[in-house]
Amino acid sequence: MNKRSDNNENDNPAPPSKITAFASILRSIVYLCILGVTVFGGITVYDYVTDKSNKNSPSLPERVVQPITGLKSEDQNTADAGKEGGTNYQIMFETGNDGTDANISIMMYGKNTSTVPLIVNSFLGYLGYDAFKANGTDTLKVINQLDVGLPDKIKITSDNAGPKPEWHLKKVTIRTDQGEEAGYYPTRNIGGSQSGTITLHRGKEQKEYIVHITTADNNGTDSNATMTFLGVEGSKTLYNVNEMISGNAFEKGETEIFTFLSEDLGQLVTGKISLKPRPLRPNDSWTIREFTVAEGKRKWAAVMPFPTKIKTGSDSAASFIFATSQ
Repeated sequence: MNKRSDNNENDNPAPPSKITAFASILRSIVYLCILGVTVFGGITVYDYVTDKSNKNSPSLPERVVQPITGLKSEDQNTADAGKEGGTNYQIMFETGNDGTDANISIMMYGKNTSTVPLIVNSFLGYLGYDAFKANGTDTLKVINQLDVGLPDKIKITSDNAGPKPEWHLKKVTIRTDQGEEAGYYPTRNIGGSQSGTITLHRGKEQKEYIVHITTADNNGTDSNATMTFLGVEGSKTLYNVNEMISGNAFEKGETEIFTFLSEDLGQLVTGKISLKPRPLRPNDSWTIREFTVAEGKRKWAAVMPFPTKIKTGSDSAASFIFATSQ
């Protein structure tokens, strides 16, 4: 018979402490999770639907229930789309100053068909990997994917989850198995205060323009502003500019700084600002004291008689000329 401590008053063992019981339960949960990943981790389930907009469209998987990945190094950063006889793609996401905690999915569109949504986070890195961090790059290899060629466009969707859902996506690069490569450039942030879905067309690199606009001391506005910028290479119109600025925009004496993305407009030539009237303030107005735009090392200043007063309505829009500024 085993010896027992002299401190024990009887032969009955002491009941386990609450901490010991909790540790035992936690250990069991971990074992079950590992077992579930090991046994069921390779199962991929498809729901099939038909694209009703295209009579010749085959039934395609609408949703993929992905396995938990990341336990093995060969599983990291690789997604199996499950399309027999499909092709492979490499997709690279470049994040700007604002990362996201949201779940991100991508669809790729060819000339006559498209892939199903693929939830990217599920396949990046190891378990617990923090995808889409600020100023970071995440690369995903998709194997056995429906062959859409080099996509004409892609759709990025955020589910707006987590404490920091808004995402500054700078660029998506897609490379095919045949070595073709293209860039896709967002024109705004995704999720949070912005829409959670954006469609990006294959095209030219986007430039970041920085706008400084100062309101006069005597006349701010609560009306939504529309701004148009015309350059020698193209034009860009921004609607509801107030929503691009945090807080109460265009207050008396305040300088607002905001950015927008666009294909290169070249040398800026002219522009226009108008105010959309609101129901409670149909006769609103706004007086501007200073207005500049910069892109990289280039900078332009609006030339107009300052301060300039703008009234609501398209007929009262203020037009101006841009001059190169040092």
